[in-house]
Amino acid sequence: MARKPSKATKISKGYGRGNGKDYSAWEHANEHPNGAGTRVQAVDWKTGRTVDLLSQGEYRVWLWLRFNDDVVDINEQYPLDKNETDYIASLLGVGYSKNPNYIMSTDFLVTYSDGHKEAISVKPNKKALENKRKFNNTCIEKVYWENHGIKFRMAYSDNIDRRITDNIRLVTRYYDPDSVIDNITAMKHLIATKRFAIELNQIIDYKALAESIINDEIMNKIEKEKQMNKRKKLVDDIFGK
Repeated sequence: MARKPSKATKISKGYGRGNGKDYSAWEHANEHPNGAGTRVQAVDWKTGRTVDLLSQGEYRVWLWLRFNDDVVDINEQYPLDKNETDYIASLLGVGYSKNPNYIMSTDFLVTYSDGHKEAISVKPNKKALENKRKFNNTCIEKVYWENHGIKFRMAYSDNIDRRITDNIRLVTRYYDPDSVIDNITAMKHLIATKRFAIELNQIIDYKALAESIINDEIMNKIEKEKQMNKRKKLVDDIFGK
């Protein structure tokens, strides 16, 4: 278990800053021993970045968001300015932490292809907001983002079809063509890269699907992608990218 870094250490290491593959979450999953059974460090199949998710619910919401082609970036555990949250809390007449160094964070700050952003707080269901502290924190977040001109909304993980997110998790393991080793993984690659459309809210027989869809032409195209990837990686290594 990694020791939880101090606020100063997080700032010096760039936690909560960056974009795309260079972003580092303010809260890392391995900082929370009490959530050992639910926290997730996932790999963003589009950027290769390790994503820090503090619950299975966050993981499902993240999968659902990341599979959306309109989403270009997701900053998880995004830190909020402490002076602002302190001020908002005083206006609302609520407290949010007994720790004077505590920095609030929003579960997801999402950037869409048209440039607009959306802040999302994840809860399992509406009942979770019956907890006074969680309700107060959510109110502070809402006002914070409204003050920044960014829409804030709740995402209830219990409302997301687990079959959809399970299928997303299964197919995106093969987003990279280098992971394709046979017809079944090729089928998953096509679904992950949106070159084959199928409803994900169902049990999918990937073997049967592969037998009816995958042919030599498709496998040859994937092999060409692998060769292109090798050349790109070689160029990146030479130029230090």
